[in-house]
Amino acid sequence: MVDSIKKPENTNAVIAIATVVIAVATVFTYLEVHSGSTQTNRIITADERMAAAMETSNAQTARQVEISERAWVTPSVNPSGPLHEGNTFDIRTNREEYWQDASVQR
Repeated sequence: MVDSIKKPENTNAVIAIATVVIAVATVFTYLEVHSGSTQTNRIITADERMAAAMETSNAQTARQVEISERAWVTPSVNPSGPLHEGNTFDIRTNREEYWQDASVQR
C-alpha cells in the first residue's frame, strides 16, 4: 500500500483530492464567517437601540426624581374667630419636604 502511494500518478491524485477537500472546507469556513458577521451586525443594531432606550429612560427617571424631591408649600389657615365678612385671619405657608426614598437623609 505504501509503495502504491509513492508512485507519481498516485501522488498527484492524493494531492488533488486533498486540494478539493481543503477547498470545500474553505468554502464552509467562509460561509460560517459570513453568516457570523451578519449576526454580529444584528447584535450591534439591537445594542444601539437598547442604548438609546436606556438613555431615554434615564432622562425620564432623572426628571421624576427631580420632581419628587421638590419641597411642597402648604397653606395653613388660622382664623382668629368665625369666618364672617370683615374678620381677619392669617394664612401662613409651611415648607415641607417629602422624600420618596427613606434612605435619603437631608
